[in-house]
Amino acid sequence: MQRARDNVKQQKQSSLAGRTKFFAETLKHLIHKLPSDPAEIPAFFQITENTFGCYNIPDDVKPKILIAHLNESAKTLTARLSREKLVTVFCLTLLIAS
Repeated sequence: MQRARDNVKQQKQSSLAGRTKFFAETLKHLIHKLPSDPAEIPAFFQITENTFGCYNIPDDVKPKILIAHLNESAKTLTARLSREKLVTVFCLTLLIAS
């Protein structure tokens, strides 16, 4: 019974959703919402990227965490992107910073 629970836990932790949840919890108090002042946006992305580097966040998890920290106007912009484009932090950064 315990082995079955451990297997289920292992599968959850290895899935994209499980890893995203784990890293989002880890960074919960370290990454703030995207500021609405355009002058502060470059600093937000620099701080966020540095934080991702310090905690060795995998590339496939970064966009999911970043999307959760966008303000409403930035989330509206991301609604226009295809799923393929949403998977890259670089694409999100360019879209929002421009």
